[in-house]
Amino acid sequence: MPEGGDDVVCRRAKKWMHSALATAWRNAAALAFAVLCAQSGPSNAAEEARILFVSSYHPAFPTFFSQIEGIRSGLVDAGLDEGAFVLDVEFMDTKRFDPSSAIDRFDDTLSAKLATLPPYDVIIAADDNATRHLAENRERLFGEIPLVFLGVNDRALGHMVTEDPMVTGVLEAVSIGETLDLMAQLDPDRTALTVICDTTPSCRGDLNLFHEEVAARPWIDYRILSLRDLTYAELLAELEGTSPEESILLVSALRDHTGAAMEFDDSLDAIHSAAGGPIFHLWEHGLGDGVLGGVIVSHGEQGWTAGRMAGQILAGISPAEIPLVGESPNLPVFDHNEMARFGIDSTRLPETAIILNQPIGEDFIVTREQLRLLLVVAGSVLIVVAAIVVYTVRLRSMREQLLAANRQAVEANRAKSEFLAAMSHELRTPLNAVIGFSQMMEQRVFGPLGNGRYEGYVKDIGTSGQHLLSLINDLLDMSKIESGRRELSPEEIDVADVVTAVIHLLHQSAVAHGVSLKSTVPADLPSILCDRRALHQMLSNLLSNAIKFTPSGGSATVTARLYAGTGLIIDVIDTGVGIAPEEQQKVLEPFRQAAFTRQSAEPGTGLGLPLVKALIELHGGRLKLSSRQGAGTTVSLIFPPEAVMHPLRAAAPAA
Repeated sequence: MPEGGDDVVCRRAKKWMHSALATAWRNAAALAFAVLCAQSGPSNAAEEARILFVSSYHPAFPTFFSQIEGIRSGLVDAGLDEGAFVLDVEFMDTKRFDPSSAIDRFDDTLSAKLATLPPYDVIIAADDNATRHLAENRERLFGEIPLVFLGVNDRALGHMVTEDPMVTGVLEAVSIGETLDLMAQLDPDRTALTVICDTTPSCRGDLNLFHEEVAARPWIDYRILSLRDLTYAELLAELEGTSPEESILLVSALRDHTGAAMEFDDSLDAIHSAAGGPIFHLWEHGLGDGVLGGVIVSHGEQGWTAGRMAGQILAGISPAEIPLVGESPNLPVFDHNEMARFGIDSTRLPETAIILNQPIGEDFIVTREQLRLLLVVAGSVLIVVAAIVVYTVRLRSMREQLLAANRQAVEANRAKSEFLAAMSHELRTPLNAVIGFSQMMEQRVFGPLGNGRYEGYVKDIGTSGQHLLSLINDLLDMSKIESGRRELSPEEIDVADVVTAVIHLLHQSAVAHGVSLKSTVPADLPSILCDRRALHQMLSNLLSNAIKFTPSGGSATVTARLYAGTGLIIDVIDTGVGIAPEEQQKVLEPFRQAAFTRQSAEPGTGLGLPLVKALIELHGGRLKLSSRQGAGTTVSLIFPPEAVMHPLRAAAPAA
């Protein structure tokens, strides 16, 4: 056998086992469906809920079965019996074919089917293409039937379609930054990185996010291999002979610029054979088939959440009352076999990491010689059945643990938000009375106070009351955002007008601190579509922080500019004390404060930056924090291209 032949045998055996298991599962599902249909008579047909699931892709796409399994589980957990609903499936097939023509063909076919089929009770759309098309054409295709979506990467799209009260769903956020950090944690000396992407729109969006994340990690020496410019053969030629010290981040490799397409398993197999280093991925498919690991998106959990939403709608709850789920349940998952192949120590993984294929004991480790013998008798029914049982038990146990943990976290977070909202409303009424009475006493509306000491006390009461009211308002805003109840009122905004208003508002505070406020917003900057109150609140919080933590004689400056892709960035730059690297992530979390903040005479509440981050993300944008201790801080509000009303022809590169 040639060199490396043992690895080929192992991988082919694993591929065969996955194929056998997939076939067994599909046959079992078909049998169960046949039995269900046989048991269902005319008497209960009218009682069945009719659900249509529309996938953006095709049946062989690796996320499909996880989504379907999750949706069925979510419907059952929402209170529906297995026999109480019919789940039809349609495919748009926009991965293997050009999306514009594929969507047109799909629309014609679906319209013809809907004209003859009984009406559906709820529609579930998976991924961006299906969600965008069905949301835009919901009334034409389905009338007043509600729509639930899942797996949407475009956050602006998700927030836009949920403006329709008949639409709700689950956003998907890939953990590129967290995966890059894990690469460094596993092997700090492995800094070379190759990123593989293709021509699909979702991959282009993920690549834009990669550029933002890698800019904050200058130690990474990366290159991009894009199938927008390369054929499959050219891509594999570039990977041939790469060093084992060079990591691979596989974003997507499903279609090259000539239109040639490959299934995910086939493209992963080819990349795994050609590349010398470990392969990282952002989704669960590929784990166990050559992917080392990453902080991965769980399509099964997204399916469960969407299925539960659909079940709530079938129970009579309006989609408008079911908040958009804005965060993906992403977890670090790794393959023990690939870790062993590259000599990666499992103690370097985070405590929350899940390790697949990890041996339970020495008796479960199979040598290569034993594997060859096992392959000879692989046709044995006993081995196939045993493998299916073991695989099923371990997979189901792991999935149930993940689902249970995530559900508890979601419920705890929802309970916290509801409690904060309730308490905030209960406290504001008496607090407004306290502030009002203190102002009346300070202004001596009904005459002098008497003892002179009372004047100082009254002023302290008013100041403390205002501070507490500000905290309660921030708490209420955070709870609304986290529960999906914070509604935006977008309008066309002149950025310079809002900046001028905020600087005027904070002028006296800046003078008292000895800090100069400046604005360098270009006169020809395009207007943006956003919520005026939210933009005013974000800039007020950022400038207040800049003033508070900048020594006398320093400055705080607001700038704005376009970046490549015609998005818009607003920077708040100060010359203050700065933030230590180990505390920069901490200050973006609610109620967490940096050490210098806790020691300050004006400690704040720990909600300023987290609230700004939540508000900009609600607009489909991002917050970027850059700071050096003792050298100042820059906080950037990055608005997406969709928010820019009249972009200029020439735009500066993104920061």
